[in-house]
Amino acid sequence: HCDEARALAPDDVTAPYALRGEYAAWKAIVRGELDPVTAVMTRRLTLASGSLTTLMLHARSAKALVACARQVDTAFPDEER
Repeated sequence: HCDEARALAPDDVTAPYALRGEYAAWKAIVRGELDPVTAVMTRRLTLASGSLTTLMLHARSAKALVACARQVDTAFPDEER
């Protein structure tokens, strides 16, 4: 269950895990074109905080969160609707 999602300035992040990456990588993940674990392993996303080992142990959970995010109607600012 997700109550909210929003972009934060890097200094405002307080989560135990923080992933950072270019807009194009996040867009590809949300569209289902890029697997989130693959994005981390190929360094399209970087782990800004948290344990990579622990994150990889919970890869299925990360994929489930992304699957939930994909269900949200999303408008990308670089595309016309």
